[in-house]
Amino acid sequence: MSDYKYTNDNKKVVVIGNLNSQEKIVQEIFVVDNSEVPSGEHFIVKSLHDSPVVSARELLLKKNEEILNDQEERLKRRKKEIEENSERLEKEWNKKYSLLNEVLNSLGKKLKNISEESFNLICSFLSGNITHIVTYNRWGGPEIVNCKEPGWLNFHDKYDSGLKLLTLFGRDDGTLQWKINQYSDGSGGYTEIFPFNSYESAREKLIEFLESEKELSENSLKIAKKYNYEFSREKMDKYKEKKKDNILKYIAEKNKELKDLREQINEIEEL
Repeated sequence: MSDYKYTNDNKKVVVIGNLNSQEKIVQEIFVVDNSEVPSGEHFIVKSLHDSPVVSARELLLKKNEEILNDQEERLKRRKKEIEENSERLEKEWNKKYSLLNEVLNSLGKKLKNISEESFNLICSFLSGNITHIVTYNRWGGPEIVNCKEPGWLNFHDKYDSGLKLLTLFGRDDGTLQWKINQYSDGSGGYTEIFPFNSYESAREKLIEFLESEKELSENSLKIAKKYNYEFSREKMDKYKEKKKDNILKYIAEKNKELKDLREQINEIEEL
């Protein structure tokens, strides 16, 4: 086995003998029935190797093959990444498209149904012709704010003198909703406002709010007095009647308490 050598072209041979100091007589090895057997004619070679040799060309081909295999793997991974990103982007695009479609449809309805009054109101805001706004909340009631006075934006929170955000919302029926932010940093809630081009128009809206209340209250009377408005005699009589009833009930309760206290005094004196 130790005489087995390899030629330059990687033939496995067995050394038969030396022809001279430089050349050797060899015979090629073949595999027959799973056994290595010397066969064929003897031939002479000058160079022999202990193991199969690899030429520079073969090494280069092998290296190039490895590089190609590595690039193919990278391309496969990159292709997979691109396909996954494309799928993700397509989903995001479809989602944004659906959202944009909804917004455009909603905007289309608003533009289709927007009234001339609402459109003129936007123009008045942009041109600085709004003079008064009406605010309303269920605790304080309606109020008229003069937009020409300094610091009028502080009506929502008098402790924050910063610039407030004014937002405009449109409904599908074409009406507009104006809201002003509570604080200058964007935090807090919003108050709905109703802008007008004159004090008289704002006062009409305030009266509308006052008249929409189911029952008169001390606060609504106070607001009406502030803006020189008088409720109907029927509403005033109803308010007075209820007010008197409440006072009479209060008096009755206190009389009962007074009677109970006197009885307690009598019980103490009888001890």
